[in-house]
Amino acid sequence: MRSLFISLLLLAPLMYAQAQQSGISVADPSPASGESSSSIKVPVSSYSPEESNLKAFGISFFSLGGVNSDQFNRPDPSFYVYDGYLSFNFKVNRNLRFAARPAFNYSTEGLDYMGTPVTNKMQTRDFSLLATNYNVGEDDLPANQDLKIQTRMYLPTGEGSKAEGMIARLRFEFEHRYYVGRYSNIRTYVKPSYYFQRTTSYLDSAGKLKTTNLADVQYGSEVDVNLNKYFSVKPGFEFEDSWTNESDVNDRDGRHTTTIAYRFGVEVRPVKEFNFTIGYQDRRDLVQSDRAKDLSYSLMTNVRIY
Repeated sequence: MRSLFISLLLLAPLMYAQAQQSGISVADPSPASGESSSSIKVPVSSYSPEESNLKAFGISFFSLGGVNSDQFNRPDPSFYVYDGYLSFNFKVNRNLRFAARPAFNYSTEGLDYMGTPVTNKMQTRDFSLLATNYNVGEDDLPANQDLKIQTRMYLPTGEGSKAEGMIARLRFEFEHRYYVGRYSNIRTYVKPSYYFQRTTSYLDSAGKLKTTNLADVQYGSEVDVNLNKYFSVKPGFEFEDSWTNESDVNDRDGRHTTTIAYRFGVEVRPVKEFNFTIGYQDRRDLVQSDRAKDLSYSLMTNVRIY
């Protein structure tokens, strides 16, 4: 994994230069049945395998996992998939889709980020239902811009949410894309969440008293530089603010944390139904700035199954 990651980082500038010199471009996406070509203004490179599915019903798979830099330099690191799901997708029309996502996390046998031996293990994460509105305000936005709004409800099927006493989590996602040329784009997003909780504090698995989550928000930007039909490079950054509840019963104050993450990824699209991104992240705590920065490497995959 290490050699592949380093090789892609070294090759990305060379691939970009070659694409610029040779004038490589990809074909325009085919319009959906019954739609005029003028209604398809989003370049093919910005579609995920899930979103490019023109069927009324589809199934897709997503996973995001990785190792931190300490694990990366140790023998036998455990690879941890911290966000994985199977998505059952329902397309109403070109502007509206619904989905249901049973989710999981998974760790492979080896040493975790603390150097502790772990075994192959899968755990259930929170099941979610979502509705996505595409092409919001398309009559008012310029042709090289689009806006997507997503509403997502999480239900407490994961062990952590059950222990915390979560009733539900409501998340919104606002995503704006500005297309540069025919296939590259700048994505800007805001993702606020609110947690509905039974209590303001709870005991974790180690018996330590903690306050429950109240709200969080992720906001940032990513540049998708399309090199050719198969490769893109994606530099970006993300801020995250999170808050916990105050607990008057246990005399605990609420906590607020702010982090920033700098990211760089190389996306590979071997076929239309599958892509993966190898990434690097430098994450830092802006409130407790004396904390060491968290460096990690990641692998994100998208697969359209049906």
